[in-house]
Amino acid sequence: MKTTLERLKPFLYEAVQHLSSVSLVKLDIRPTRKEFSGHITLVLFPLLKIFKKPLEHIGREIGSYVKEHAPMVRSFHLVKGFLNFECTDDYYFRLLQDLCEDDFFFQKSSLKGTLMIEYSSPNTNKPLHLGHIRNHLLGHSIAELFKSMGRKVIKTQIINDRGIHICKSMLAWKKFSGGETPESSNLKGDHLVGKYYVAFEKAYRKEIADLCAQGYKRVRAEEKAPMMQEVHKLLRLWERGDAETIALWRRMNSWVYQGFEQTYQRLGIDFDDTQYESNTYLLGKRIIEEGLKKKVFFHKEDGSVWVDLTAEGFDEKLLLRKDGTSVYITQDLGTAVERFEKYPIEALIYTVGEEQEYHFQVLFLILKRMGYPWADRLFHLSYGMVELPSGKMKSREGTVVDADDLMIQMHQVAKSFTQDLGKLKDSAPEEKESLYETIGLGALKYHILKVDPKKRILFDPKASVDFKGNTGPYIQYTYARIRSLESKACGNAYENLSVCLLGEYEKSLLKILEQYPDSINFSAKNLNPSLVVNYVYELAKSFNDFYQNVNILKAHDPSKAAFCLKLALTCGKVLKIAMKFLGINMPDNM
Repeated sequence: MKTTLERLKPFLYEAVQHLSSVSLVKLDIRPTRKEFSGHITLVLFPLLKIFKKPLEHIGREIGSYVKEHAPMVRSFHLVKGFLNFECTDDYYFRLLQDLCEDDFFFQKSSLKGTLMIEYSSPNTNKPLHLGHIRNHLLGHSIAELFKSMGRKVIKTQIINDRGIHICKSMLAWKKFSGGETPESSNLKGDHLVGKYYVAFEKAYRKEIADLCAQGYKRVRAEEKAPMMQEVHKLLRLWERGDAETIALWRRMNSWVYQGFEQTYQRLGIDFDDTQYESNTYLLGKRIIEEGLKKKVFFHKEDGSVWVDLTAEGFDEKLLLRKDGTSVYITQDLGTAVERFEKYPIEALIYTVGEEQEYHFQVLFLILKRMGYPWADRLFHLSYGMVELPSGKMKSREGTVVDADDLMIQMHQVAKSFTQDLGKLKDSAPEEKESLYETIGLGALKYHILKVDPKKRILFDPKASVDFKGNTGPYIQYTYARIRSLESKACGNAYENLSVCLLGEYEKSLLKILEQYPDSINFSAKNLNPSLVVNYVYELAKSFNDFYQNVNILKAHDPSKAAFCLKLALTCGKVLKIAMKFLGINMPDNM
């Protein structure tokens, strides 16, 4: 579907060429700002050099020409250097008809090929927390936005299931648990394992303090502490494939996977592919061998392998330790190559926090140096950290906002809010609980996604559950209001639909509705779901202005009532689809 801007643009170019005899000029054409009358605006300032006339004369000449030749234009208004065009009621009627077509709701991207998006990538030594939620929601919403545009998307995660941090939970469980299991403790598996990760750190810090009191310097105390000695021993047993150690590792990881899956399901997150670090951490060694042969990498005297990136403004980067063991970037090199070998993907997006920006710059540069043709199609969706008023969240100290606890809290706040409204007295208990979940999770997701990914979030739990203003429940309530209108119309929505006299509120709502495809495309292109959130909020505000000022179902003119109802229902459909891309469900009543 062509937008109003696209339909009017040829007439504007024709007018400039006809009136100035200049054809090679780029015009600044944009939607009219909502505080001014009009639909499409032509910025006149760049035309001063061409016409060499006062702005008022330029605007009057172009406006008159366009009004004469473009049937869609009813009038034009000159506001300083801005020429605003308003459309006819007949055009708005046809515009609403166009907005009801399927190709408006589901735009197709010109981009082809399969896109892979990595997000989540948790560690199996602790439960998911608020920081993970931001990661999940960003990755999942970007994937859904691209899918809505016709792109094939593979959603993937790599689970960090090996290493010393995993062994810390294992050692603490062996020493302190007494055989505790998720069943015996009635704890989710990831919470149980996380409990022993914190227990390790607590015992370890006590040992360090005791050794320091005996006269050891802190660095030496950290190395000599018995807990650290034991955990390194456990890691070596895992690396050697010790049967008892591997059995415990698998058992505790299985608890965590079950816990993760419960959290994913409640949050509405899913994946098409899952990789495990225990299977991928050796993959990069083949890449290192190839790089050494190509002289992209080099050995140092101690046998370690490095790459020199100083010419590109970076440092020398370690790729293999002197004992031949991998580092993080070794694995990431292998994983990237494996993904492009395994799947016919066109591009790969990594959803990872801003603290890893340098890491990904180096990773992409190394892959480019190695000559992989797809290295220029790797992207890092970097996002700001989520912090508490008290500072950074720290899993090892247990100072985190737990994802499961937060979702429970949001459910309870939604329950209290909805009960205070007193509109569900006749609903069944299970229907009420489902609604509380929809509202609570909608509030949480909206609160996270409305912030630009590049910005950090200072998370105040109390502020996050405020149901006033620019919030998920405000959008959900707007949709429920539209559904109520549809119910009251009793199916007689469009019996008298025809051209009618329209007011400012109907036109304003149509103008914002028309911007929906651009908001989706722009949000996906910029890997920024907050742009969709901003659009949805503006649309909901415009609808509520329309609702408060127009008697939709009781207009004196039947054709006006039919038009307004169809406009309202179209708005509801856009709200529901756009919020679905954000992972937010819309209730029919609140």
